[in-house]
Amino acid sequence: MDSRYVSVLAFAMRGKLLDKRALEDLTDSKSLDDLVLALRATHYSETMSELSPPLSARRIEQALRRYLYRYHYSLIKYTSWNSAMVSLFERYLVRELKSAVRGVVSGMVTDELLREIDFTPAELTGRRDLLARTAACRSATELPSALRGTDYERPVRTALEYFERTGDLAAIDMELDKVIAGSLTESIRRLRQYDRRWMKWMTDRYLNSIVVEAVLRAKAWRLEPREIRRAIEGIRTDVPRAMMDVLLESADAESISRALKVLEGKGIPPISERANLNAMASQLRERAWRDLVSRAQRAFLLTDSHIVLSVASIFLLEDEVSRLTSVATGIEMRLPREEILEVVLF
Repeated sequence: MDSRYVSVLAFAMRGKLLDKRALEDLTDSKSLDDLVLALRATHYSETMSELSPPLSARRIEQALRRYLYRYHYSLIKYTSWNSAMVSLFERYLVRELKSAVRGVVSGMVTDELLREIDFTPAELTGRRDLLARTAACRSATELPSALRGTDYERPVRTALEYFERTGDLAAIDMELDKVIAGSLTESIRRLRQYDRRWMKWMTDRYLNSIVVEAVLRAKAWRLEPREIRRAIEGIRTDVPRAMMDVLLESADAESISRALKVLEGKGIPPISERANLNAMASQLRERAWRDLVSRAQRAFLLTDSHIVLSVASIFLLEDEVSRLTSVATGIEMRLPREEILEVVLF
C-alpha cells in the first residue's frame, strides 16, 4: 500500500467537489434533463452518461450513489482492506437493507421494492443474495428467516419487535445503525495510534450521537430503563457512564434536555429542540452528520494520516451526493428554487 498515493487520491476527490456557487447554479435547472446535462460537466460525467430516459430523482440518486460506492471500494483496495474502510462501506449495504426491511414491513410489492433497492454495494462485497432474500419476503414474519446466520438477523428481529410495539419505522434504522456504530468503533480501536487518534477526533461525536439518539427514541417509546440499557449494551461510547445513567433514568423531555446540555459541544453536537423526544432525536441525527462533515473538511488541514484523509474524502463525497439528491428531488417536485436552496445550502 502506497500511503502517499492514497492521500493524493483523497486530496484529488476533495478538489473535485462542487463549491457553493456550482450547487446554486444546479438549482437553476428547469428539469431533470437539464440537471443531468449540467452534472455531465462535473466529476460525475461518467455516471451521468450511464443514465437514459425516462429520468427520475430516484434514478439520479442511484447513479450518484454508485459513483460514491465505486470510489469508496477503490480506496478499500488501495488501503489493503483496512478495517475502518471496510466497516464504513458496510453502511451502504445496511442502508439498502433498511430500505428492503422498511418496504417489506410497509407491504410494498416485491417487484417495486426490487426496483427501489440499489444492489451495487451488495454486489461489490458478494452479498447480493442477502438483499434479494430480504426483498423477496412477503411479510415481516419472514424477515428473520431470510437473514438467518447473518449479523443482521438479531437486530432486524429486535427492530420488528419494537416496530410492533410502537408503529415507528425509525426502530429499523435505530437497530441497524447500532450494528454499524459497533463495527466502526471496533475497527477504529484496531488502527495504529496516530490514525486512531485522528479518526476518533473526526467521528466520536457522530458515533456518540447514534447511541444517544437510540436512547431518545427508546424513551419516546416509553421503554423501561433496563430494556434501553440492554439495547445499547456492548456499544463503545465516549459518553460518561454517569451521564448515560442520568439519560436512562430521566422520566420526561425536560430532565433529558438538562442532561443533554451537559454533553452538548463535548460528547455530542448542540441541539436546539427541547420539547419533543422524537424531534430531539431527529435533530441530533442531522446535527451529528453536519458536525462529521465539518470535521472531515478540517481534517485536510490538520493531519497527514492517509487513512483519515481517505475516510474524510468519503464523508465529503457522500454529503455532496445527498445535497445533489435533494436538488433532483426538488426539481422533480417542482419546488421553488428558494426552498431547494434552503435544503441544499444549510
